[in-house]
Amino acid sequence: MLTRQLSANMAFVDHNPQLMEIPMKELMKQPSSWLPNGIKLNLSDQFRPFSFTEELQFRLEELLKKNKENLLNPDEQAELAGLLELEKIFSFINAQLAS
Repeated sequence: MLTRQLSANMAFVDHNPQLMEIPMKELMKQPSSWLPNGIKLNLSDQFRPFSFTEELQFRLEELLKKNKENLLNPDEQAELAGLLELEKIFSFINAQLAS
């Protein structure tokens, strides 16, 4: 089911290339930017196979603390938004795989 939904979303973007050309101010760092070195695959953990590396988890906690104190600059706000989005994605995928 998840695969069909992702395929449908990708097909929509492929058939609407103008979506990729919209210039936007970076409000969120792209979650995919952490895929090469910020993601841990834990095949032995059936409830949490996808997670952040220790370094990225530390960075998330650091940004959350600064956010609570209203000390984030715009780049850090974009980074935090991207990390939180990636965390939502992992939670969804991990829950689907566990069920």
